[in-house]
Order: sequence, then C-alpha cells, then structure tokens
Amino acid sequence: MDEIFLQLGLNEKESQTFMKLVELGAQPVSVVAKHVGLPRSSMYFTLEKLKEVGVIEEFERSGIKYVRAIPVDLLENVLQQRADRIRQAMTTLQGEIPKLRAMENKLSISPSVRYIEGTEAVKRMYLQEQTQWNKDWISVYNPETVHALAPLMSDPKAYLGKSGTAMELVVDNAEGRALAEAFRGNSRMKLKFLPKDITFDSDIAVTQDNIYLSAIREGEAAAVVILHPQLAAELRSVFGLLWKLLPETKF
Repeated sequence: MDEIFLQLGLNEKESQTFMKLVELGAQPVSVVAKHVGLPRSSMYFTLEKLKEVGVIEEFERSGIKYVRAIPVDLLENVLQQRADRIRQAMTTLQGEIPKLRAMENKLSISPSVRYIEGTEAVKRMYLQEQTQWNKDWISVYNPETVHALAPLMSDPKAYLGKSGTAMELVVDNAEGRALAEAFRGNSRMKLKFLPKDITFDSDIAVTQDNIYLSAIREGEAAAVVILHPQLAAELRSVFGLLWKLLPETKF
C-alpha cells in the first residue's frame, strides 16, 4: 500500500488513518483520533486531506460527525481520476511551454533552490520528477542506496518514462550489475561503472535545467534541487569528460 499512498500524496499519519478507518468502519472523529493516537484537533486536518484526496466520506448522525473509508474496490477509481487529471495538466503544460520559455530568464545569476527533507519526500521526488519528466538526464550514483529508497528506479518501464535518454555512471556493486542487466539492449539507457574502489551513498543527477543532489543513508534522506541552466550545462560538460575516460560496461 505504500506505493499507492505515495501516488495519492498521503504522508505516514494520513495513510495510517485511512487504514484504521478500513479496519474500524464508520466512526466518530474522536474514536478515530484515539485509535490513531492524534489529538482531535490534528485529526481534523488529517481527515480533511483524506477527504480532499477522495478516500473517505463523512456524514452526521444525531448531531455527531462520522467518517468512513470509501469501499476498497473504489480505490482504483480514485487513482484513475488522479492519473486523468495529471494527463490533462501535462497536455495544458505542453501548450504553455513556449510562452513560459519566452518569459524565462536563462541568464539569471541567482539559481532557484528547493530543499527536500525526509525519505518519503525524496522518494516522491524520484518517482514524480526523475521518472516522469521524460527528459534526457545524466547521473552519478550508487544504485544500492537509491533503489532501496525507490525500487521503481530499477524498472526500465517506470524509470525512463515514455521518452528521454539516460547516461549514468554508477558504483560497481551487485545492484549496479543488476541494473546494467535489466537495461541491456535498451538504446535509451547508457551505463558505465565507476572504478571498483569508488563508492558513496549520494546521487547527482542533471537534466537540461535542473541539478538534483541527494544524500541517502540508513533510513534518512535529503535532497537539493537547483534550477539553473548554465550550472547544469557546466556539470554536463564535466560528466562528459568522465564518461569518455571510463571504459565501456562489461558483464
């Protein structure tokens, strides 16, 4: 269920509340708060998010507000509606990109920086941005740590989206070898191994405009996303030099 909750944008406490409602059935808010271990005031915020997502219903009986989870058979409809909205938004975005590009200041000295903290937030970044943007990117990373956090990153269908090409320099370990095998013959994925004595837990990924810097270790994760086309271009140049220096992947 964790993957489903992630796609719905629910955090751990919201997910826990939904699962408890599945188990309990219709209950007053005070009862749900007691079972989940949240103050009643905080529970209202949690329930509001669940209602917004569309996975709970509420009603009144004898002046008391009750909440209940939607039938589990309807969860597929909720995900489908969310996917439809995303597709519609992507279509709208494609039409607006030329206008946005005309407005964009590509020579801005000050980059736009976004900080991402926590394993769930970093996992969401990987799944929603790096696997769905359908852009070309390059990266230097340790597959063992990244794939432990976001297993879908090792799935060719989920990883590359519908378009875009990846060039990756990866730590030479068992997970890296499995990744190379999974993408063998895939023209949109080019992979080389770093020397065997080089290992680390971080991840550096660069698209046309963005730089993703992620640190993952022992159940903790944080990331910084830098939007700056010039810095991204310079990093791609350095990456290109490293790529030329390293031998082709051998199994």
